[in-house]
Amino acid sequence: MKFLKLLIFLSARFVNSATTQRYRQVTKSYISIINCTETHVSSLLHCTALSRESKDVTFFYDNQKKQCRRNCRFQYNMDAVIPGWQCYEMEWKTNEVLNKRPLVSSVYFNKTSNWSPDYATDGVISIQGVQIFSSHWEPTPWIMVDLVNMSKISFVRVFVRIDTGGKRFHDVIYEISNNTSTYEQFGFFRGPAVNGQVVEICCGSPDVGQYVRLRVTQGSNNSLNIAELEIFSL
Repeated sequence: MKFLKLLIFLSARFVNSATTQRYRQVTKSYISIINCTETHVSSLLHCTALSRESKDVTFFYDNQKKQCRRNCRFQYNMDAVIPGWQCYEMEWKTNEVLNKRPLVSSVYFNKTSNWSPDYATDGVISIQGVQIFSSHWEPTPWIMVDLVNMSKISFVRVFVRIDTGGKRFHDVIYEISNNTSTYEQFGFFRGPAVNGQVVEICCGSPDVGQYVRLRVTQGSNNSLNIAELEIFSL
């Protein structure tokens, strides 16, 4: 019986590891849940399978009640706690964009002291409307980061502007390229987001590339506002 339980746990973490994402248990203390899909499941393995199917970066499992929370929306909150639930997140090793300088379509009024793209990758989440990245108003604003080397990307996490303007983050595609001339779409966030939303995007299997771009694709007058951008690799 003990061996069977261990096998089930290992399967939940490593099943089809060559082609699909793996999860590990983590502690997330900086987010609060806006809403989730909650389902009764038979086991952690069952919850993992459902979460992988819906391409969730993060899911929650209550072992006592056999409940699974997935397809969640999160909001930035340094004081948040989620008691009674085990939290699982897609495995990663490195935030590839930390302190790397992104390229962007524009900077709001060219005022880099307030809205430089460097603020999006400095590891600091500003709760104000400054010291974040903000593009000018344009049809398809974008932000792109050169990872320097080919990397196996697990997922992308975006901290949407906290003070206001969350709804500006909408219809955003997640693209990867090996040469900056041809991008392939691997993920999509329809939105619109709410203020301070933490958006997690993946495509269900590790994506390999050197250049990662987020781009608004709908509308004619858009401004891309990002408090922090994280791109995690395996």
